[in-house]
Parts: sequence; structure tokens; C-alpha cells
Amino acid sequence: MSSVDFSKINVAEAAGQPPNGWQKQERTEAPPTTDAEPGAAPEPAQFTFYTKSGLQKRPKREWLIPYILQKNSQAALVARSGNFKTFEATNIVGCLTTGTPWHGIDHGDPKNAAYIIAEDDDGFLQRLEGWEIGRGVSIPDERLAILPEPVNFLMNRQNQDVPRFLEALDALPFTPDILVIDTLSRCMVGGSINDPKDMTSFVANVDHVRAATGACVLIIHHENKSGVMSGSQVLRDWAHTVMHIKRPDLQKLHCTLVCEKQKSSKEFTDIPLTGRVIDLPDGETTLVFDRDTQPPGPGTKVTMHQRKVLECLHAQPMGAAVGVISEVTGIGASLYAMLDTLTERNLIAAEGEAKSRSRYYLLTKLGREVLGAMTND
Repeated sequence: MSSVDFSKINVAEAAGQPPNGWQKQERTEAPPTTDAEPGAAPEPAQFTFYTKSGLQKRPKREWLIPYILQKNSQAALVARSGNFKTFEATNIVGCLTTGTPWHGIDHGDPKNAAYIIAEDDDGFLQRLEGWEIGRGVSIPDERLAILPEPVNFLMNRQNQDVPRFLEALDALPFTPDILVIDTLSRCMVGGSINDPKDMTSFVANVDHVRAATGACVLIIHHENKSGVMSGSQVLRDWAHTVMHIKRPDLQKLHCTLVCEKQKSSKEFTDIPLTGRVIDLPDGETTLVFDRDTQPPGPGTKVTMHQRKVLECLHAQPMGAAVGVISEVTGIGASLYAMLDTLTERNLIAAEGEAKSRSRYYLLTKLGREVLGAMTND
């Protein structure tokens, strides 16, 4: 391999130079031999170096929904089965394609979306119809493309789904601004979500689609029994944004959208959501989730002992187990019921399997607000 004469590489300052900031240099040595036909165009360069000023001129990643989701990114929406993750994914797509503010956040003009329904396409249609009824707006056909079958992103010699999927995207009359993969497990056939190698193959192929389209690729995924993202953490490592739907009481239509990772900005504050039942024309029902905008008031008042728990968790930003909370607050047998009540009211959050020693509690944003606004009871 011949050495590179770095003295011949100059920083481009004048207008009209290549966007990476380097002046093009003529080769002084013979190019490497290839199997190309004589006169064929050379293979494009796979890697491009930039100067600092050239790098600064590159387009910056834009927000799809300000400070929530970015264009040209990977994102994950995680929740336990039955905890409304597809409802929220449908809401995101509905808001983007119609220009409807997302939970009160304006995102500009309508966008284009593609949605892979790898499971329960009938249920998805009900959610779409319920969203339109609940929001009072119709999703234009020309802005939403639906694929009612899985795409296997675990590509190998026998499986060529990704190139074929890119061809299908190219055939659309638009380039999607957001692509939803619902769900991860249905779109990595033959692989294990617990195997880092398989998960790396999955996210790398998804990232290839992201790079080819410039879309925000939103991956819908499940949580495990401990309440965290299921399987290998490779997806979390690659993702720009990770959102998690927490639902403390499975009997109620209340949940909280929590940001667990935001690579390019601060993690957004918790968004409390409340489900609203929508009657469909065929007699069935579905749900639409609205942001709970009720400000802290009488419903967020706490007792003296509950305040002790909040103060304890405020002093433990990484969370505390039941034993630690009991020791600090002096609360005995009633502590478990109190923790359940505070969790249900979204003042604290529980992590880990119920009734296990590994379970611990954290103060939520609402809990911090209530604690900060409280006077002596």
C-alpha cells in the first residue's frame, strides 16, 4: 500500500470547493486495478474525510417533533404487552400526517409516514379509525403507506428482505419522514433478541434503511418482567431516542410516557396520558390517549408520611429499595400500601419485579414538583 503525502492535502476555503472542505487532488500514482470494463465509471468513494469547517457546513439533524423525535434517526418505543404502545405509535403517525399537534407540541406542516404492521392489522385499522374520530380529522391516503406484513431485518444469504423493502419504499410516491416497525420481535425472524450479535445485525440493517431514506425509524419493542427493555441492550445503545410507556395500574387507563434516552438534547419531561374510549361505527370500541394537563392541585396533596417517602427518594436520585425507605422514614407495615398509592398517582415510579428484593423506587417529575411546591401539612 502506497503512503499518502499529506502535504498535498489542502484545506478548501474558497467558494465552490467540495462541501467536505478538502481540495480535490490529482493522483500521482496509478489507480488500483479493478474488474471493471474499460471506460466504466469508477466506483464511488465509500469514505469521505472533512475538515472542521467542512464538517460544520454539513446539515444538522432536524427535529420531526421538537425535542421528542428527530429526522434521520433511530428511536424506540418500549412498553409491556397491553400497555398501549401501538396506540401511541398510531397517535404519533396520525399527528404527523395531518399536522395535528402531538400532545400539545406543534411540529409544523403535515409529514409522510410508512408503517410496518407485523401483527394484528385489523386492530391497527380500528386504532386508526378511532384516532380519526377522536381527533376529528382524517389521515390522507397520500401521506400514509401501510405494509401489513413483517420485514425481516435479520438479513443473511437466504433472506434479502431489506433490499426488497428499500425497493418498495422507492416505489412510493413520497419519501417517508417516519417509518414505524411494529414490532421488533416480528421483524427479526430466526434471531434472538437476547443475542447481541443478532440485535446488532437487526439495528445495522435498520440503520441502513434510515440512512437511505433520512427517516426517523421508530421501533416498537416490549419490556421484560423487570420493567426494562427486553433482550440485548444493543438497540438502546444505537438509538437516538428511547421512550418507555409506564402503566402502574393495569386496571386504569392512565400511563406515563417517559424519555429514557435523548442523544442530541436533554431527556424530555414525563408526559402523563389518559385513555379516552371511542365508539366505532361497527359497535366496537377503541382508545385515544390525551395528555393529562391537570395542574398539581388538591389531588396531589400528600400526607405527612407520604411526604417523608418523597423526601427520602429526593435524597436518593438513583432510587431506593423498600428496606432503605423504611429505615429512613421509620414507616413500618403500611409502607407497601403507601408505595403502591404513590406509584398509582405517578408521584414515584417502581423499577424491577414486584415483591422482589431488586425492586426499587424513584421520584418522578410530578413527585419533584409536588414536593417542591408543598408547605407544611
